[in-house]
Amino acid sequence: MRKPQRQAAQRKTRRPKGSHSVLEVANLLGAHPQTVRRWIKAGDLVATGGGAVPYYVTQDAVDAFLARWDVR
Repeated sequence: MRKPQRQAAQRKTRRPKGSHSVLEVANLLGAHPQTVRRWIKAGDLVATGGGAVPYYVTQDAVDAFLARWDVR
């Protein structure tokens, strides 16, 4: 008997090294997670993933965002 194949939704996604989740970025910047997602969708904050895969943001992208908007 064959083993059932994993469904696409059950596959684990690998988190890139040195990256932050949307929630972590929101906590770092003192913003709501939905605001961080808006920044990503607007292209203001560079992230990988999206759709069925969670967004991940590198520390370099966070630093570039802070430098661009002069947020401290």
